[in-house]
Amino acid sequence: MVGIVGVGRSPETLGRGFESSAQAIRNRVKHAELDEGLRSEGLTQKVHRVLTELKREVSWLRVEPDNQEKAAVWFAR
Repeated sequence: MVGIVGVGRSPETLGRGFESSAQAIRNRVKHAELDEGLRSEGLTQKVHRVLTELKREVSWLRVEPDNQEKAAVWFAR
């Protein structure tokens, strides 16, 4: 689908043909261009996955001390 947009078909036309929204197709094209190095504004999918994982880990680490304290109180009873 990304290749078809590259040769001149519009995302709107493809959206009707593939039952997808034009914006979803534009997003796929943007991500493909980022991954191939054709664009510089934005994150590649690999960097985005790593960033998401790090955010999840930071969130867990912030909550973990609270959970450890609650568990210690619960086991102390």
